[in-house]
Amino acid sequence: MDVLGRKKAVLLAVLCLGTGGVAAGGEVPGRVAALVRRGQAALDAGDPAEAFGAWRRLNLLAVGRPELLDEAELGLGRSWLMIGKTQFALGYARQVLRREPKSAGGWALLVRALLRGGDFAGALRQARRGAGLGLLEVPIFRAAHASALYRNQKLEEARKQYRILLRQNPLYPEALVRMGTGLIAPRPAPAAPSLRRAVALQRSGNFDQALQLVRSFLEKDPGHPIALRLAGEWLFEASRLRGPLLAGDRLPQAWILLDDQALRRDTLSSFFPGYTKLSPERQLQVRVSLRPFAEELPILLARGGRHDLLGEWERTTDAKERAWLRGQKTFDGRVWDDVRGMGGLRAATGVEALDEAREGGFQTLVHELAHQVHLYLFSAKERREIRGMFEKARRTHRTLDYYAAANEAEYFAQGVEAWVSLWKAAGQPVTHGHTRFELARRDPELFQWIERRFGPSVLDSPKGRFFARTAFDFALETAHLDDARALLPRLAPRDQSRARSALRQASLLFRGL
Repeated sequence: MDVLGRKKAVLLAVLCLGTGGVAAGGEVPGRVAALVRRGQAALDAGDPAEAFGAWRRLNLLAVGRPELLDEAELGLGRSWLMIGKTQFALGYARQVLRREPKSAGGWALLVRALLRGGDFAGALRQARRGAGLGLLEVPIFRAAHASALYRNQKLEEARKQYRILLRQNPLYPEALVRMGTGLIAPRPAPAAPSLRRAVALQRSGNFDQALQLVRSFLEKDPGHPIALRLAGEWLFEASRLRGPLLAGDRLPQAWILLDDQALRRDTLSSFFPGYTKLSPERQLQVRVSLRPFAEELPILLARGGRHDLLGEWERTTDAKERAWLRGQKTFDGRVWDDVRGMGGLRAATGVEALDEAREGGFQTLVHELAHQVHLYLFSAKERREIRGMFEKARRTHRTLDYYAAANEAEYFAQGVEAWVSLWKAAGQPVTHGHTRFELARRDPELFQWIERRFGPSVLDSPKGRFFARTAFDFALETAHLDDARALLPRLAPRDQSRARSALRQASLLFRGL
């Protein structure tokens, strides 16, 4: 069974290097620059093995060369942050700041690690300290500062900082997406013909032309939320497509094998207006997302349920059923017009979310379908049970994340999305990176409830060993090692010895220093 392939071999070679293997002062600047580029590209792509390989090699080269040490340790800290190990990331940030108290990268890493660990107030305190040192002119720190403001509901300040950041760097993906998905004050945003042309170009694979068209549009209207969102989403997708999950055809084949439903096409097109206009890949992702809800879908449909799949240039409040939300805000302060997913009897999900799910990201459609089933189909008894589990989980700090802790509806929807997720790409936001194995570890009561209500899992189907092996491979490649351990007993006996060996090797790859 091939589990880490080339990346494992590369990183094992790095781990076996001793400092004696590096000639004193022996690397030319070009080699150092290449390692930095390689490490940053791996971070952008969510490739832990490649990232650790580059930054650890640079760290070896930094022996006796203090000018390299900050760069190497910041890269290692960001690598740990990518796989959710916030304490290691904090350790590297503090090491750098002890040596260089005005390191913008060190302050940015510190703030990001505190945010990832859930200490929003602490992150904002440190962000304000860094700003007081005059570091806001460095984009990486301004972005971290803006994110801390955003997470602490300081939305006016966050909007100001993201606007300045886009003047510093018009292609900063985080700023583009944040501004384009609910942070901008309510305003008209007609879908101009040039934006529709850009979408058509992007769909046909002409990424550079599509992005240039959107950039030209933003030069004339820099606050247009649709244009901002499109640019940011496309930049994020370009990075995701370079990640390890999308190497070869393993993930596309897995989605095809998950599509074993017999839902009638007319049922699908009635519940999802516009379904027939989707690309085959997006239609497939819709069907896969419906796996847990196949029995519920006809009932929801009979009760008047629908689920709009919003085109890239559409806004959530364009539909007459949701027009009353125009200019209003969500519980966390975003403008409803530009939020790309919502529950309700007439729910909505942006079509780009189907692409993100297909590429190993968050399954927004599953999350929103869970809202529909929970709120419009479950019995009063089932809703009481969910409320009881939510209150207990919040009291004992077992909710998956801060968003799941907000209310019982988000608690349940986050849980269902995690339950269906056999794999997730590395580097996901804290609310987007959950898997069924994490849910089982963190909130076993909710896991078991969902398993009884929507099961059995595909892991218990005749194809179960194929999916277990695929998920095991992906877990190692994305540094979800606890998930890999949970999957070991499900592997075929002939695979288990090699799998244990691969897991031991992966534990070395992603070990703490």
